[in-house]
Amino acid sequence: MEISDNPGTHEPGEPEMKYIGNVHGNEVVGREILLQLVKHLCESYGKDNSITDIVDKTRIHILPSLNPDGYELARARKKSLSPDVTEDVIGRLNANGVDLNRNFPDQFFDSGEINAEPESMAVIDWLKAYPFSLSASFHSGALVVTYPFDDSPSGISQYSATPDDDLFRHIAKSYSEAHPQMHLANPKMNCSHSLRHFTDGISNGAAWSSLTGGMQDYNYVKSNCYEVTVELGCKKFPHEDDLQSLWEENKKPLIKFIENANRGIKGFVKDHKGNVIKGARISVGDRKHDIKTAEDGDYWRLLVPGTYDVECHAKGFKPIAKNIDVGVGDSAMVNFTLYPKIVDELEETLGHVNRATLLSHDLMYRYDGRDSGNAAPKDIIEKVEQQQAGREGSVEKEDHISSISEGSGSGDEVEQAQRLAESLALNSVQLPTGKLTGKAVTASKRGFLPPHDDASLFNEKRNKIARPSKSKSKKRSKISKKSTEKKSDLSANESTNSPKNDSTVEAPNKKSDEPTTKGDSEFVDPAIAKDFISKYSVDPKPNMRVRCKVPGKESLMKGSLKYLGRISNLPKRSNVVVAGIQLDHEEDLGTDGTFLGKRYFTAQNKHGYFVPMKNCTPM
Repeated sequence: MEISDNPGTHEPGEPEMKYIGNVHGNEVVGREILLQLVKHLCESYGKDNSITDIVDKTRIHILPSLNPDGYELARARKKSLSPDVTEDVIGRLNANGVDLNRNFPDQFFDSGEINAEPESMAVIDWLKAYPFSLSASFHSGALVVTYPFDDSPSGISQYSATPDDDLFRHIAKSYSEAHPQMHLANPKMNCSHSLRHFTDGISNGAAWSSLTGGMQDYNYVKSNCYEVTVELGCKKFPHEDDLQSLWEENKKPLIKFIENANRGIKGFVKDHKGNVIKGARISVGDRKHDIKTAEDGDYWRLLVPGTYDVECHAKGFKPIAKNIDVGVGDSAMVNFTLYPKIVDELEETLGHVNRATLLSHDLMYRYDGRDSGNAAPKDIIEKVEQQQAGREGSVEKEDHISSISEGSGSGDEVEQAQRLAESLALNSVQLPTGKLTGKAVTASKRGFLPPHDDASLFNEKRNKIARPSKSKSKKRSKISKKSTEKKSDLSANESTNSPKNDSTVEAPNKKSDEPTTKGDSEFVDPAIAKDFISKYSVDPKPNMRVRCKVPGKESLMKGSLKYLGRISNLPKRSNVVVAGIQLDHEEDLGTDGTFLGKRYFTAQNKHGYFVPMKNCTPM
């Protein structure tokens, strides 16, 4: 059944939620109160302002009985028993003798194949067809609201928290605290035997009783839907006379729970031309649970009140981040406009998205010989970038980190870097054209060896990675020798107390591999300085104060300008002017003034940052 002001249609931007009752055929209280809820919503619409507001804002789906076969069996059994029997187990399973709340693919113990019953498959297909964000299923046997996870890696009953544990506790309490008895320390249940009591009337599912193949876990892991399980008391098939009181106890909680569908944040994801983007990922802080946009580019991310860093990612587009305050009222509207991703290695590397991005770019740029004009082949780069695919329910970029640094330890990373370096070196060697037989190419532990006739080319390229050429080394030695001789001459002609005697005088024609600190007149290339003056109406000088916008960060970074120019060890086509700034504070992804192994200025560790100058302005 569907309750909506516009039935039969998904209204873009409007959340959808569902209620499921009678999962176990002999537990009929959920079935009866959901039928009463349908009647109440329809009769109150247009008369009760609060009900009208809920129906106008939320598309509500109600399935009173998931297990009609089990219900019929339980109903027939009930007629044959004494009227006092209200807790019989007959009818719990479906017609095939399967427990439907143990029948969904399990995140820890999944066989890899979906061998679900027709009823379970109907729920799975339902989840795929509608953009549900909130759900509850109803059972009997206790008085509590349980929340994911129902299972645990060990399979034993212990607290198994989701990344959204705070949210699940919040929505579980919204039901239990609206119930007259459920949230109490000693609720009145009129049961024939004692039942366990729960603090605030809520419990983590696995902490109470671990189970595999649960429906609420499947909702959370495989969709955007946050589902809890409501246990409505000890009476599974109550007397007819008890139904009215059971409805009155649960009427307010049922309405209150629906309101959670309009909490947190919601919005649309579109491209710069206004086209909706389906399947974009919405990430919240360090929570390893992303949701995806629906057909109309809309999304709903339930959150408890607080401040969050929210990021939006979509294939082929630049990610965007926002800092959002979530209040106690209706959802905050947070729309994202994405722009196509332009393939520019400098921009991507300077973005400082995460450690994995830096490592992958560092490996590609440092070891593939781009200084000599030999770029890494596209297939090698793609192999590195393809590691960004994450498992369901996790943040894509964090999976990338784990895939690159698996095994951890600096030794592993060094070895990994060396392997990639040699592979890149080989692939960037220009081999002679002509036919190569399969026998000519052999594999080694560190990658692919070239044909025997071209081994010298490979070794030459490999040596360039590991150490500078002899000619450069000799040149440095000669310069050093000349500098020493010149220093001696100066020492003979000047007083020993002169401060200049303690400084090294470099040869005028010395070519250093690392940029050195320059005077104001030599701080920046004249052409770059001209563009800078034209844009900002001020001369670029060392230590001038600047503020810069860094992708993925909401607030501006402030610091002192230490370098202004181009990065020489990046692709020639990356013609962006870069500002090297010394930050006022430490940043986790900051450097000491080096970039991809080359020093451009000197700063305290984690205080150096490189940003495209177009993202900065003088203060």
